[in-house]
Amino acid sequence: MDRPCTIRAFSTTLEVQRNLHDVRQLRVHTYDVCNKSFTWQSTLRAHQRLHSGQHQNTCKLCNKSFKGLIYLKTHQNIHSGDCPFICDVYNKSFTRQDYLRIYQSAHSGENPFTCDFCNKSFKWLNYLMLHQCTHCGERPFNCDFCKKSFT
Repeated sequence: MDRPCTIRAFSTTLEVQRNLHDVRQLRVHTYDVCNKSFTWQSTLRAHQRLHSGQHQNTCKLCNKSFKGLIYLKTHQNIHSGDCPFICDVYNKSFTRQDYLRIYQSAHSGENPFTCDFCNKSFKWLNYLMLHQCTHCGERPFNCDFCKKSFT
């Protein structure tokens, strides 16, 4: 199994811990009820709660369950059409605050994520992380037809 690239930037300790494992590894935690597999034991446990009904936060319109009340309330904006997060420049509204942030950064022209190796800057952290693979030689994406790998 390939070792994951070690020069990526991470914003949380959990991301660092999860990067210690190659995310392309076999999913070893399988739930027997639905045969769905997970890389992480914690994700399997959360999924099992969905089957058992332990999630008390269920949308009455679509029956989708959430682990926290805040996630349910955010989800309900989809059904109600409520878009409380509004761009102060273009007056466009969004159901979620993170969608507004993404939208605003797209028209700001700002590239806050800079490569430590070549000083190239990027608008998104995940673009920087993919770019950094070019410096370490990791090629995480494979073509199913020609079997070539790409960054």
